Amino acid sequence: MTHDPFIEKISLWLDNELSPAEVKELQTHLAQCPACQQIYRAMHQIDVALQRASAVMATPKPGFSSRFETRLTQQHARRWRVWVGLAVLFITSLVFAVIGAVVGWMMLTGVSQTWLNWTAIYYILGELGGTVNQVRALINLAGLFLKAAYLTMNQPMFWGHAIVTIVLTVTWIRVMQLLYRRTSITALLTL
Repeated sequence: MTHDPFIEKISLWLDNELSPAEVKELQTHLAQCPACQQIYRAMHQIDVALQRASAVMATPKPGFSSRFETRLTQQHARRWRVWVGLAVLFITSLVFAVIGAVVGWMMLTGVSQTWLNWTAIYYILGELGGTVNQVRALINLAGLFLKAAYLTMNQPMFWGHAIVTIVLTVTWIRVMQLLYRRTSITALLTL
């Protein structure tokens, strides 16, 4: 026997959506079916818990609306700063484009030969580009070194090796101190 239609009716009964005849039919079935009785009890407990939860409304803490309004005004201020930043970026891009157009025009018309020494400018820009590339290479190398160090230090074998190295170094230093003391004592005795 399938209990699916009765499970659906139990849900409808708890929501007060069954006719009196259907309620009577369901109650008759529940009296005879222990599986459906268990399902009814579980669904009834859930229904009661939900009704209790809906009766208790959580009230916001005092000052919630003022804090919320303050947060909204801060978001508007942030948007304003974003638009100002975008405007500055657009204006500087426009200025660089105009300067590039003027310099290009000067190069094409030959006006720049009397005003500027382009060889010196090319040399300075080349040196600047080389320096930027060297700095970028050093930063990349440092990043790789840090990543490798991080991955290495996460390994338990690294710490075991480090501890053994420290112990052996301390032992070697102590042995060397003892040997040095013996040789200095024998040197004093022979004199």
